[in-house]
Amino acid sequence: MTGKGELHPVNSRQEGEKIIHQMKEMLEIKKFNILPVNVSLDELIQLNNMSIENGFNRNLIDDFHLNFDQDSTFIIRPILTHHHKQGLRCEPHIRYLVTQLFPNRELQSVLDLPNREIGKMLR
Repeated sequence: MTGKGELHPVNSRQEGEKIIHQMKEMLEIKKFNILPVNVSLDELIQLNNMSIENGFNRNLIDDFHLNFDQDSTFIIRPILTHHHKQGLRCEPHIRYLVTQLFPNRELQSVLDLPNREIGKMLR
């Protein structure tokens, strides 16, 4: 498979189409200038509530925050664009990998959020 100055060896047309689809999803993420971001526990609670309110598939349990110190910090990294919720096609949104940074790494989960910069969502 070739294009945009890149060469990717593939075993089948289907594998090539899958790679193209994944590359297009990453371009969609970059279009929104969405980058990994560090957030506080309070900010993660706010983002999780937003995910739940939007009816997205991936979010944290309501009282997840009870397991963490107030000074805990997390990094949220975009991993793919997702197009379904509750089993139905919907507006595209971003699926994030959420990992605790401080004081230890007890949390690793995923969280679906709208296609907007996280900083703008927290205002």
